[in-house]
Amino acid sequence: MASWQQYTEYKQSLSPLMRTLLQTGELVVVVVVVLTLFSAFTGTSSATLNLQDDGISISASDDLTVEVAYADIESITLEELPDSFGTCVDGKEGRNYSYGVWQSDAWGDYILAAKTSLTQVIVIETEEQTVVFNYESDDVTAQLYEHFLEEATE
Repeated sequence: MASWQQYTEYKQSLSPLMRTLLQTGELVVVVVVVLTLFSAFTGTSSATLNLQDDGISISASDDLTVEVAYADIESITLEELPDSFGTCVDGKEGRNYSYGVWQSDAWGDYILAAKTSLTQVIVIETEEQTVVFNYESDDVTAQLYEHFLEEATE
């Protein structure tokens, strides 16, 4: 308590201009701490989706990029977001976004890039891999699903 009291007395001994500058500095420190904690707890990561003429490319981090050729798609489904994605083998599970290599009973070993706040995911299966993802919103995810169905059947 003595330290806080000494600090308060010190602030009172400063000129009004210096007190204002000190209070502004205190406010800046508080805002930076709050923003840093918010970013750490909310998981602000997201995926980048690139539609190409012959397939798609999904990047969910610096170390996760997956490409799927339309011609390689064996099945594609639009599914409800599961209660659990299973076990994260290599990636990240955040409050709002999960990505990486995962394992589950439903999909086996698969690649995930999903916003957990959405209610749907697209599941693409090829001979080589299973990719589970969504993008931006449930409406955009559903539109992408329709696009992939068209491209995969051509």
